Amino acid sequence: MRTGPSGRHLALPDVMRVATLAFVAILVATVPVRSQQPAAPVMDRDTLIAALERLMTTREPRHFDHDDGELLKAAVDEAMRRGDAEIARLARRASVPILARVTAPLSPTTNLPALSIEMSPVLPLGEPMPVAEFSASVDGGDLLPIGRYTDNSGSVISRALPEPAARPGLHHVRLRAHVTFPRSRHLQPETRDLPEIVYAIYDPADLRVRARLFIDNAVSITADRLDDALPRVPFGVWLADVAARLGGGMARPDGWRATYCDERLADGGVARTRDICAVAMFLVNEGLNGVGEVWVRTGRVELAETEVQWLPVAPVFQAMVLHSAHLDNLAALPSILVQPPETWPLGDIAVAPEDIVVSRRGQDVDVTATIRNFGGADLHNAHVYVTTGTGAGRTAKTAGLRSFVIDIPRGGSTTITATLPLTAAYGVVLIHGRQFTEHSPFGTMAPDPTPEDAVAFRVINPRAAPRDYVSLLRRGCGFECRGF
Repeated sequence: MRTGPSGRHLALPDVMRVATLAFVAILVATVPVRSQQPAAPVMDRDTLIAALERLMTTREPRHFDHDDGELLKAAVDEAMRRGDAEIARLARRASVPILARVTAPLSPTTNLPALSIEMSPVLPLGEPMPVAEFSASVDGGDLLPIGRYTDNSGSVISRALPEPAARPGLHHVRLRAHVTFPRSRHLQPETRDLPEIVYAIYDPADLRVRARLFIDNAVSITADRLDDALPRVPFGVWLADVAARLGGGMARPDGWRATYCDERLADGGVARTRDICAVAMFLVNEGLNGVGEVWVRTGRVELAETEVQWLPVAPVFQAMVLHSAHLDNLAALPSILVQPPETWPLGDIAVAPEDIVVSRRGQDVDVTATIRNFGGADLHNAHVYVTTGTGAGRTAKTAGLRSFVIDIPRGGSTTITATLPLTAAYGVVLIHGRQFTEHSPFGTMAPDPTPEDAVAFRVINPRAAPRDYVSLLRRGCGFECRGF
């Protein structure tokens, strides 16, 4: 693991302070400025309509400050600027999507899941919050009213849904929302059929229940089937022994839970697929007071037109999560746990000026940048800002901004491309990578151990720039800032 400029390992406050200073000092307007839209490929009308309909039913994309969400927001703004009434109405309907889900695909009767309703504004179009009256059909039964929701809320299914929903077994729920828009001048009441919900409940004392396979198969498979460097003993036995000897034991009485595999890495923790993982949780070093996890894929759920299939598969190791790092070497767990926590693997984002390629095209700039990970763990959902601007320090002005959320393998790299405006004769393109943000995998915190190499710049048309322009940019960083 590399160290910061002073030779010590940087704590979280140091990371955020140093990286933020660098970004702010070079270009004053560092927060996404939505009045300055990014130059981006035009989204055709049919694609825009499809994207808004997807947003309304799935709440995807979940954020509008990066990638597809950023482009969708720009396309909506442009369509409304042109006076496209159909797009404007659809965008207003989609501005507060409704997402309903059950908090776990597989739960024991002793810990029932909750029905979660998300109703949050995602497109700031000035519409008042809608109100939704919900009806539910459980396992093919009649649609019955279950109540009104006006914002984010949740309730355990035994209270939120009709009585059969809490019985042991496999369940299939269809939800319908009657949506009204109080005080809206633009929108009329409407009915939405939401994506279907499936989940299973089992009695922990009943060993015959098929649903238990999605956990039991991971516990009972021999460890060498998950990693050929491990012994031929049941994996649950091996892990419990390691946790007892080198950690603090298992974190739950039964040690395991089941969830959708996507939740490990999803932005916001919301699954996008129906692959099911068994997750073992164990206590790590007492000084960290933390929990480690091992994720094993054990099956999937498939929804056909008339049926739901729960399909167990041969268990496959997915990842080990330890002190914010997502690791792919299960056999390394014992050797990691005996080492001091500060030596455990972490990701380490970096960008260098020589990895930034800039091409001027009229009043736009094409940027290609390679973002690297020098750490010993994969990076997931790292947030990368690409900014163009003029001036330096107090005279800096932002011309354009794009954001990306990317994965970078340990020891590898990921390349991003962007087209941004720049009308001035000269300027700068700045790349800033941050690996610990609101987009980080749910429940993890992986600050950058070396924030001094997370910011780099390239001057655009240096012949037209002042002679000391590069020096001004470097001095504005507050530490050694690389660029030319």
